[in-house]
Amino acid sequence: MVLRGFAYHHAEVPQAVRHCLERAYRGGILRVLCATSTLSQGMNLPTKTVLVPDVRRSKEETIKVRDFWNTAGRAGRAFQETEGHVVLIANDQTEARQLRRRYLDRSNIEPVISTLADLYVQLVRARLGTNSTPGQDLTTLDLADPEDDRAILWTEGLDIQLLAQLADEVVDTSDQGLLEEAAHTLLGQTLAAHQLGTRRWSLQPLARFSARRVRAIGQRLPDRAIRAGIVRTGLSVQGGVDALAAADHIATTLEARPDLLDRDQWPELQQLFVTAATTVLELQRGARKKKVPVAAIAPVAADWIAGLPPTDIHDRHKDTLYTSDITKTAVVIDSVIGHDLAWAISAILQLLEHRVGIPAEGRLAVLPAMTKYGVDTPAACYASSIGIHDRAAAIALAAHCPYIDPAFRVFLDWLNHLSTDDLTEITTPDIAALLIRSAERRSPSTAQATILRGHGTFTCHLRGVRHAHSASYLAHLTAGTPLTLHRDASNCTDPNAIRVEHEGLLLGWIPREIARPLAIALDDTPSPTVTAHLSTDTWRLAWAAEGSTQVVAPDAVELRITITSQ
Repeated sequence: MVLRGFAYHHAEVPQAVRHCLERAYRGGILRVLCATSTLSQGMNLPTKTVLVPDVRRSKEETIKVRDFWNTAGRAGRAFQETEGHVVLIANDQTEARQLRRRYLDRSNIEPVISTLADLYVQLVRARLGTNSTPGQDLTTLDLADPEDDRAILWTEGLDIQLLAQLADEVVDTSDQGLLEEAAHTLLGQTLAAHQLGTRRWSLQPLARFSARRVRAIGQRLPDRAIRAGIVRTGLSVQGGVDALAAADHIATTLEARPDLLDRDQWPELQQLFVTAATTVLELQRGARKKKVPVAAIAPVAADWIAGLPPTDIHDRHKDTLYTSDITKTAVVIDSVIGHDLAWAISAILQLLEHRVGIPAEGRLAVLPAMTKYGVDTPAACYASSIGIHDRAAAIALAAHCPYIDPAFRVFLDWLNHLSTDDLTEITTPDIAALLIRSAERRSPSTAQATILRGHGTFTCHLRGVRHAHSASYLAHLTAGTPLTLHRDASNCTDPNAIRVEHEGLLLGWIPREIARPLAIALDDTPSPTVTAHLSTDTWRLAWAAEGSTQVVAPDAVELRITITSQ
């Protein structure tokens, strides 16, 4: 059907397939896209015509009016079409009249109901055993912890939000009244407070319920820094506690086995983190939702990070994943590995930094990204993050990067320095075109605007340090050192080249994308006055080796350039 121009789009479509279908539809290759509500939630996939064949989700439930209008909003998007068509199909005239009355009158769009207000209603119903009525006095009602799965999730979300917003002094106080007052004040600023107020219900039971739970969290986690660290991970409190325990386990292991941080021990270190992450609540919930045995996660993740295709991963692990359908295996990779596991590993790294005081570096720092994208080097992660969705292509491009485990900025600088011919030679034409467009978008618009304006200051990197053999010389310069710019019109590589010198010694060149407009300005008559200074303390980037000191990260050297009109 796809080959004939008809495609599909729903939540269980593997990410790689979904990207292909979306690109094909945007490009006009696909004529019809049959979709669930995944396309009605704001995705930018405009179309000319939307057909809504039925408004029923099930025998008992119909779609909301607001969901219908969200779906209708895909048709005739601005800058894509001058008009759009939305066709709502009825079986007969009677149903047509009903649909017109319900769905074509925008005044019927349902109001947004606060999740917090909904949670309050559920907690009250569970406590009273019946629905409460508007104006009912609930002030003295004590709310119990929820037992319903959805309400539990909502309550955990409320816990972490309150923990993030309340001052540590309030969380740690032994004065229950003060904590309740603070919770009441915070809750009073929410949409829930407004909506509950329209029913004339007291907010006090929810404030008392929240204060009790937050106080219990404060007693469970007395270390303020740990609480703040858990809040930053985005996990629930229990998930944060799990990640903290995993971080402590890893810290103990690394103390006993410091050799695990050596480069040749990377597979074992990676396995240590992946296995530890499987203990985090959010990952275990995700595994249960997809019916994946937790024990199967680490082996699947290892093959995914190693770059194996989903077909090979499916053949290897279909028995332990209990699935004979490769599509389901791909969904497990997208959801449980690429999202939940990556999230858990990221949280563990953050909390581990708090425990040992040392931030993760090199491959360990990008392990969450490796897990997300299914690649095994930092450079391949960066390639994936800038839009190369084909894993094999990202890995192949990364293999050409001359730096071992580069930082993201260094990788981008390397890409920006490649010519169009270079890019076309090392990757496919489509990806080369993507990288060229990406480089154009990343071009320093501030610098170009300053050059066109004829006055102002901007910063840029120094290029060609290795080619100029100036790394040792640069290591002895300090920020603020005045530099000289010289037009190098005879440069056979780039006629717009601009040399950067210090006391007659070549240090490198202005980046090509900035040199073009700056060269035009310098060649003009009268030309503006252009001064340059070193803005990087290069000694911070230097090291001593074999009796000489040199800059080891030359691509990180920045210049400050000032332009003044004559």
